Amino acid sequence: MTEEIEIEEIDKKIVRLLQGEFPLVAEPYKELAAEIGITEEELLARISAMREDKKIRKMGAVLRHREVGFTANSLCVWNVPDARVDEVALRMAEHPRVSHCYDRNREADWKYNLYTMIHGYSREECENIAAELAVIINEGGAVLDTSIEHRLYGQITVDLHLHSRAEVEAFLRRLENSSALSELTNGWHTHTVEANSEAALDAIAAGLDRLGFLREAQ
Repeated sequence: MTEEIEIEEIDKKIVRLLQGEFPLVAEPYKELAAEIGITEEELLARISAMREDKKIRKMGAVLRHREVGFTANSLCVWNVPDARVDEVALRMAEHPRVSHCYDRNREADWKYNLYTMIHGYSREECENIAAELAVIINEGGAVLDTSIEHRLYGQITVDLHLHSRAEVEAFLRRLENSSALSELTNGWHTHTVEANSEAALDAIAAGLDRLGFLREAQ
């Protein structure tokens, strides 16, 4: 009985450690284990066991978005047909500036059922991203990738299924020691957009053009 209580206390210490600052060293788990007087092997074994037992459901990094320049945030609510919620949520979640996307039940006085958190360098940029998403999703399209044209490195394309535009922007910001992506790319980026028909693609293009998001190819 005493041994069982001790194990629970160790697990609580481990969870508290994982919720704090993660050591940015070559062997972070070894350093964490030393803080509570156990070996790295025991720490990893306990973390694995807690994940299997669903005591830990998810582990991941949290980006301090303001420290990398994303000073504007926008929580957008969407009225999506119930039959399309899963499809639309997946497509919105693929956008590099959307960090959270989740569905909620409608209420009698609240018709919205999908929420997205958008990050940008300004309020105007967040509003433009929301408008861009609305046009593409409303017409049944999907954004497959993001490309930017860098004056030194040329075109850089990021597959949204694997990476994020935010990572590319952070990389460019470090290289150039600049304060904003717009200074590096003249404020433009491009997407590869997919749709089920030519008519849908034409509708997406027309909608983006009305919002001023298109430019002539050079």
